[in-house]
Amino acid sequence: MGTAFGVCFTYWIGGAVFVWVLSYISNVHIALLQIMSMMGYGLFGPCIVLFLSTIIHTSHDHLFFYSMWAIFGGLSSLRMISIILSRTQGQSQRLLVCGVLAALHLLFLIYLHFAYHQIVEELSEVFDSKPVVQQPEAKLDDIPATKITESVKSVVEHAQNIVKRAVNDTLVVTRLGTNNTHAVKGQKS
Repeated sequence: MGTAFGVCFTYWIGGAVFVWVLSYISNVHIALLQIMSMMGYGLFGPCIVLFLSTIIHTSHDHLFFYSMWAIFGGLSSLRMISIILSRTQGQSQRLLVCGVLAALHLLFLIYLHFAYHQIVEELSEVFDSKPVVQQPEAKLDDIPATKITESVKSVVEHAQNIVKRAVNDTLVVTRLGTNNTHAVKGQKS
């Protein structure tokens, strides 16, 4: 888990600095903080893709992942590209910065999927399989008769105590109710 956080934050900060340097060279009018915000919000698409491909996991086929990658990863890349396009003057600079940004973003998503794919497969195996060690069933013959007798006696004593408390509580409530009724009748007269 810590490694995954480290990889994501490294991508976010390192990728933002890389795109900022490329933007500076290509004369794109955008600040580092804006690029970091744009790339941070752009990670929402990969989060959806990774969540869905983990929940709906097919180990034999990656078609579902690639379709989600194209839809959600592509949409978040397009959003970031549209921001860069609005701040760039020249055609060749637009192509360079937007191409690098889209490739970086989409390839990072593929890296995350396949780097942690083994973990997802292991989790899928654990949730789909039956327990390896099964608890032996306790048979009545295996328990000594004295233990059974002691257990039954303690349960019966506990139940008797509960019943006694309930009866006492009922009597107390009944007595309070009759006392209050007499007091109210005395006040009316």
